[in-house]
Amino acid sequence: MKTVLIVLGIIGSLIGLGGGIMTVIGGFGGTAVGLVAENNGAANSGAFVLWSGLLSIVVSALALICSLVGGTAKKKNVILIFAFATLVCGLLDVYLYNWFSGSLISIGGLLGLVGAKEGIVDQQDLRKSPLMYITAVFLVVLAVASILIKNGKSVIETNQNETAASVVPAPIGSSGENASSPNSQIPFIGSRTFNFDGGSGTGQSVTIKENGRTLVQSYGTSGTFVDYEGFFSNPINLTNGTGLLFKNDKIYLLSKGVIEKGCKEEGRECVANLYPSEEIQAPAPILESTPVPEANSAPVRLSLASALADKNAIVCRFNESEDMCIEVDQNQSLISENTPEMFAAKKGYKTIYGRETIDDSITNMTYLKMIINK
Repeated sequence: MKTVLIVLGIIGSLIGLGGGIMTVIGGFGGTAVGLVAENNGAANSGAFVLWSGLLSIVVSALALICSLVGGTAKKKNVILIFAFATLVCGLLDVYLYNWFSGSLISIGGLLGLVGAKEGIVDQQDLRKSPLMYITAVFLVVLAVASILIKNGKSVIETNQNETAASVVPAPIGSSGENASSPNSQIPFIGSRTFNFDGGSGTGQSVTIKENGRTLVQSYGTSGTFVDYEGFFSNPINLTNGTGLLFKNDKIYLLSKGVIEKGCKEEGRECVANLYPSEEIQAPAPILESTPVPEANSAPVRLSLASALADKNAIVCRFNESEDMCIEVDQNQSLISENTPEMFAAKKGYKTIYGRETIDDSITNMTYLKMIINK
């Protein structure tokens, strides 16, 4: 039985330590995001998760020590004290949501209590043992700390949910932006475009209504995609697992709660400016009756966002003087230059029915829209 106490105590404690470390990392990330977003509720919730993880590490470490001491002790009283301490640590681990590791530790502690009869009878009465009272004080302190942290976290999360449910968008000022208010969470009303990579086919937009309804879309070369649709929050969690953080009139790309780096430049934060725009709509499909410019017709200037959203066309970065499509990587390094016909052929299209040149004021670059479907 004492051997089982050691084995289960070690396995359960190591699993608990691993879980506690991951909880600490998650809590630290949540606190950091809350502070960056100036969201006190999120920061407080992350802090409680952080403290919960630290307490879980302490409980698991104490369980490891108690199981080792209890499993190797020879005197019955010592085995009883440390087996009981192991059991309590296991129950506290379960209370802190570490179900599996806590169960293993608890079972080890119970079997250790049963196996205490294998120990040598101690002539000193257990009730007079200073070791028992010292251990009891440690266990009481851990139990009280666990209750306070868990209940405190529940209160913070409840208040945060109630606050989020009762948020009303701030009134709109004369400039069209939200009026300055300490309780204002919506950064703007209307549509804004942004581009973290700065290249073709990577543009996005966010549209926020007065009632808080929010739509995030991506505009790729193959069409328009909805990344998020729902009520506004800061940050916004997108369907692909990333997030968008609004701060100081800029937008940041998040990955696992941390600001992503390396979009435009290695080691630099992924941040973009928000540019005002009309709400972006995908253009209607080109019908047979729609006149299409001939390949040699004069260039037509139009919106890059609508061009990227057009499923009947492909877009490339364009060197107008040399009539060449330019392909670059995410670091803006040149990959290749091809004629528009060769660029379209690489994409699987043999015929170009029309060409339209785009001067984009956001990226300060020229693009070529090639119509590939009549």
